[in-house]
Amino acid sequence: MLVTVFRQVTGPLATADTPGAWWRGLRLLALDGTQFDLPDSTSNGDTFEGPSTTGGIPFGFPQVRAVVLAEIGTHGVLDARLGGYRDGERSLCYPLAGSTGPGDLVIADRGF
Repeated sequence: MLVTVFRQVTGPLATADTPGAWWRGLRLLALDGTQFDLPDSTSNGDTFEGPSTTGGIPFGFPQVRAVVLAEIGTHGVLDARLGGYRDGERSLCYPLAGSTGPGDLVIADRGF
């Protein structure tokens, strides 16, 4: 249900007059990833995992990894993918390419 709502409300927000949203006629987009701590529950731990010792003993909170494609001028999110602690940002970002178009310039750090 949450994915459906996200898909209905997400989309470009910048107009031709939005400061910082364009460069030489190209819409500026940013691709970046982050991690969030989740409440420490059995359900979250089973779904998302978290850090562990080299012996595999969990410690800390379960974490979710998010990779987001957003407009630079508005910070509006165009698309996002979520994964677990062990999912890599690169593998999560590949499906986001389908949310870009020929008039977009995507900026990302060298990790991508």
